[in-house]
Amino acid sequence: MVVAKIRYEEGSYEGEVNEGKIPEGNGLFEYRGDDENGRMSYEGGWKNKAASGLGTMRWQNGDRYEGEWQGGLRHGSGKYFSKSTGGKYEGEYENDVKSGSGKYMFNNGDYYDGEWKNGLRHGKGLYVWKELNENTEEIEEIGRYEG
Repeated sequence: MVVAKIRYEEGSYEGEVNEGKIPEGNGLFEYRGDDENGRMSYEGGWKNKAASGLGTMRWQNGDRYEGEWQGGLRHGSGKYFSKSTGGKYEGEYENDVKSGSGKYMFNNGDYYDGEWKNGLRHGKGLYVWKELNENTEEIEEIGRYEG
C-alpha cells in the first residue's frame, strides 16, 4: 500500500491507496461541508473508496458513530452518540440502521435494551423509566416494561 493525498468532488482523502489510487486500507476523508447528509469526516478502514472495517464518522451537527462499516454503511457493532438529544446507542447495525440487539440510553437516564429491526424497537426488550427524586436529589427508577 502507498499513502497519498487525493482531492475528490466530495472532499479530500489522506491515507492508504491501492495501485489504482483508490482508498484502500486506513485513511481520513474530510467532506467539503455541503454534504447532503451533513457528514464532516470519516477516519478508519477503506475498501474501494467506501468505509469498511472499523472507523469513526463525524457529522457537522456534532453526532458521532464509532464502529464497524461495510460498503460505506454502518454494519456490525457500533456506538452512536447524538449531540442534540444527548442519546447514545450501543449495539448492532445492518445496512446503516439499528438491527439486532442494542441499548439506547436517553439523556434523562431512561433506556431501552433489547431487539431492533429497521431502526426501530422491535421484539423483546426492557424499557426503564427514571426520574429525579426531589427529596433525595437522586435519579431513581420509577417504572419498567419488559416484553
